[in-house]
Amino acid sequence: MDWWLALLLIIGSLIIMLLTGIPVAFAFMAINLLGIFYFMGPAGLDQLILSIFDAITKFTMAPVPFFVLMGAVIFQSGMAFRVLDILDQWLGRSERSSCSTGPLLRSNNLVSGHVGGVVRPKRMALGA
Repeated sequence: MDWWLALLLIIGSLIIMLLTGIPVAFAFMAINLLGIFYFMGPAGLDQLILSIFDAITKFTMAPVPFFVLMGAVIFQSGMAFRVLDILDQWLGRSERSSCSTGPLLRSNNLVSGHVGGVVRPKRMALGA
């Protein structure tokens, strides 16, 4: 099979799956599994399983789910709002006191989006 025909089949099947309402993640997964099986045969599926196992057992990605879980627990427990109240007390009730804590808490875009989702409603409730 020529490369352009394989590319056309992959893109075409992706578009068809998305138009039928299949979620993006499942469409990509199905296309990847079918592609691996077609181009590499049954040995490709064995290699896929070994690759997934190798990626899971490495420590480098282990902290990521724990940070996401920690952020969800802090937000759902209301601790994030209590921390903002304490920072307001420490910094005084100035106009930008909680907003100035944003750079202290923002380490990347994911955290800044989550912090912004907590700080903005809190500032709106305070009338700032």
